[in-house]
Amino acid sequence: MPTAPPVCDREGMDWYLREQRALVRTLRQVGPDAPTLCEGWRSRHLAAHLYLRLHRPWHMAPGAAVVGYDADEVTVRMGDRAAGPEEYLRLLEAFQAPPARSNPVGWGGNRMHLLEYVVHHEDVRRAGGPYQPRQLPPPQRRALWEQVRLMGRLTQARAPHGVVLVVPEGPRAVVKRRAHAVAVTGTEVELALWLTGRTEHADVRLTATGAPTQPPQQSSAPAP
Repeated sequence: MPTAPPVCDREGMDWYLREQRALVRTLRQVGPDAPTLCEGWRSRHLAAHLYLRLHRPWHMAPGAAVVGYDADEVTVRMGDRAAGPEEYLRLLEAFQAPPARSNPVGWGGNRMHLLEYVVHHEDVRRAGGPYQPRQLPPPQRRALWEQVRLMGRLTQARAPHGVVLVVPEGPRAVVKRRAHAVAVTGTEVELALWLTGRTEHADVRLTATGAPTQPPQQSSAPAP
């Protein structure tokens, strides 16, 4: 069966694979019972989510299985089965293995996976206390920015005011156009965290432009 090649950014790099490797290294280091920013999940549950999303995407789609199927419950059960060190390492190896050729999620490349892996990597790094901000290579930052810009249009579509995403000394994007707007300023990683509901952990600055307006409302619970 013919397969589609992974989708690379304009500079020809599969940055999502680099980020996946870095994420797995961090998950190995913290072990199966480390906290995460995803409410109710330990590191083993996050690993289970990542595995199911990549290798069994039909498990993640609401209503895709039998009536009463609960994807969160399946994720938690799989994570709990990986509570032991050996089981946990096997789960991480299974996540990092290439998806089956017939699995279309494996064709998604940076567009489908880069932002997901960056955010979940920070879910682990920032839940355990003090952390050092990462310095991503400029080409990876540019690839991530493309996904941040698209995510901004999706998540801010219903905002009652305009929203502008701004990278210091970098690109900016109007993701919701209104006469009065809020500029959200931060690095590409921080903007990704803010857009996915991790507002308390995102190092961003909100600045109203035009007449006074309320800051964009984000869910307090991070999205998986």
